Amino acid sequence: MDRVLFVNVSNGIKRKFNSLGIGHMIASLKPLGLDIKSVKLRTVRELRPILAGFNPDVVCLSSVSKFWGDTVRLARYADKVSTVIVGGHHISLLPESLDVSMKIGVIGEGDYTIIEILSGKPLDEISGIIFRKDNGLHYTGAREPIDDLGKLPHPYRISDDNHVMTSRGCMFDCSFCSSKAFWKGFRSFPAKWVVEEINSVKDMKRVDIWDDQFIVDKKRLEQIVSLMQVYRPPLAIHARANTVKSDIIPYLKELNVQVVGMGIESGSDRMLKILKGGSITIKQIDRALGLLRDAGIGVHCSFILGHPDENSDDLRATEDFIRSRKIKRFDINMFTPMPGTIYWTYGIPKDLDFYKRLDSTSIKEPVLNFPAETVKTYKRLNRLKTLNRIRNILNCRNTG
Repeated sequence: MDRVLFVNVSNGIKRKFNSLGIGHMIASLKPLGLDIKSVKLRTVRELRPILAGFNPDVVCLSSVSKFWGDTVRLARYADKVSTVIVGGHHISLLPESLDVSMKIGVIGEGDYTIIEILSGKPLDEISGIIFRKDNGLHYTGAREPIDDLGKLPHPYRISDDNHVMTSRGCMFDCSFCSSKAFWKGFRSFPAKWVVEEINSVKDMKRVDIWDDQFIVDKKRLEQIVSLMQVYRPPLAIHARANTVKSDIIPYLKELNVQVVGMGIESGSDRMLKILKGGSITIKQIDRALGLLRDAGIGVHCSFILGHPDENSDDLRATEDFIRSRKIKRFDINMFTPMPGTIYWTYGIPKDLDFYKRLDSTSIKEPVLNFPAETVKTYKRLNRLKTLNRIRNILNCRNTG
């Protein structure tokens, strides 16, 4: 096993980002002296010339559920010439979907698992994998989550990557999100590791921190601020409204945070109880928006429409919230049942083409049948979003 090809199965706008999960695994494998190549693609047509030119012994595919159909097609083609290993969110949450073309499925974090696999350790002795044995699927049992993330090397990067992850998972219980199910809780990289990671993406116009919860640990935030003495690039982070508090704002300013993304989800307190587990209220969201705006920090909000329990009043409340709070930058997602959530049974797949419908940004082929009023609201708010973006571009031109 001298040549290993890692494939991040993806498309669309996210293709400009490389998988940090794959980057971590490549960095962990460096001591083995393997010849490793990493690519992003979706089709056999894209894969074919890479297999012919690189001739890998092993092809490692990483995929979310939306691209699972494509992943299976890629695996069936690659299996003709290479050993296929698959990892990522989908196989971790639905290990029984392992295709016959895939020799091994890596469940959960793959940083240490991939080392053991490619080092030739007997499969029965490797925890956290699934493979075929005795005409059936054999699961070796859960691998313990990595306790000290600071021991991991910094991920291998391809040029122009400007995103980092300084933690894994989430401690909250949003009913529509599978992050907690995949990561098995919440863990943070230590402050020193974080600063080193941000320094590794120097010369970027902005650094995007993709954590679910970057500011939840105030002590770590203080340490990061103290260690980032010189290089402080503009940052974009994500935060939950109930974690944006007045004593956190000064640290965000010192870190040069320019934008905070918040999953507000709904303008209805009733729907927030369903979607956010009762831990977020409109009052808390308004307070967070006020604190960030007063500090001159931009806000990018996301909302969800179409939950089966949503009614006309909830829809109007969300639209009114966006308009009355003058939310300029926002995204509208359609409720989509995802593996790892309590809603997955709403969308049991019938075939591989089902998975491409797990797209919360589209109403072309939704998993659920949305009421006409919901679709109209979605289209109306998307027009407002587009109009806001045009206005922002024009304002920047006029002031620039």
